[in-house]
Amino acid sequence: NLPRRDLDNLLENAYGALVDAANYARSLGLKVAAGHGLNYQNISPIVNIDTIEELNIGQSIIARSVFTGLATAVSDMKALCQR
Repeated sequence: NLPRRDLDNLLENAYGALVDAANYARSLGLKVAAGHGLNYQNISPIVNIDTIEELNIGQSIIARSVFTGLATAVSDMKALCQR
C-alpha cells in the first residue's frame, strides 16, 4: 500500500495527463468526450476540464437510481456537473 501523499501525487499526475490529452485532441480539431468509469465520486474534477464537451455518465446514473430513484440520481449528478 502506498502512503496517501504518494496516491495524491499519482492522482494529480493522472489528472494533468487527462487535461493535456483533452487539450491536444482539441488542438487537432477533435471533439473530446469522457466516460466509462466516471461516477459520483470522481466526476467533479473532470467537469472542470473545459475541452471536454461531453460526459458519458448514464451507467452511473442508472446504477444509482436503483437505490435512490431516477429523479434523485439525475438531480444529484446534475449538481455535481455544475461548473
